[in-house]
Amino acid sequence: MNASDMAKSFTVATCIIVLVIAAGVAQRIPTIQWVMPRRLWLAWYPGHFALIAVWLLLSGQLS
Repeated sequence: MNASDMAKSFTVATCIIVLVIAAGVAQRIPTIQWVMPRRLWLAWYPGHFALIAVWLLLSGQLS
């Protein structure tokens, strides 16, 4: 899709602008004082894969 140099330039410029805006906004977000428990943190990764597998099973895309 980005065959021309102009399209590539717009893509790079847009990404840079979005990153600069995101960095500025991130400084204004208040910090959260809550720390996630270690067991919950470690369960997140396999847990979300299990939810995706259940979703695929229920939708019929996984046999």
